[in-house]
Amino acid sequence: MEKSEILIVDDEKDLADSLSFYLHLNGYSPSIALSAAEAIHLVDKNTKLVISDICMPGANGIDMLKKMAEKLGYEPNTIFLSGFTQESHKKLGEVNPLEVLSKPVDLPKLLNYLRLYV
Repeated sequence: MEKSEILIVDDEKDLADSLSFYLHLNGYSPSIALSAAEAIHLVDKNTKLVISDICMPGANGIDMLKKMAEKLGYEPNTIFLSGFTQESHKKLGEVNPLEVLSKPVDLPKLLNYLRLYV
């Protein structure tokens, strides 16, 4: 049974695939985008949650979220993933993610957040 439409955004294909597999095992129906540009193209009104890396080549997750908000007319619910320190998160004040989780991702913790937000 599908519980939601979730968009996973990460330039690391292995991580995106692993997250997708884990979410499928738990009844969710995620889609994958390997870049911010692809994610902006894929996001739509049916997307319930975006799980995104912050630092990616091209556009970062923060700029991606701003462009998604322009496209949709609202900022989609987002959980950011990051393997970097707070120094790389200076622009986070420009958007309102639900959470920022560290990489490597604690999958049971992520699942708990999904249960809260989806």
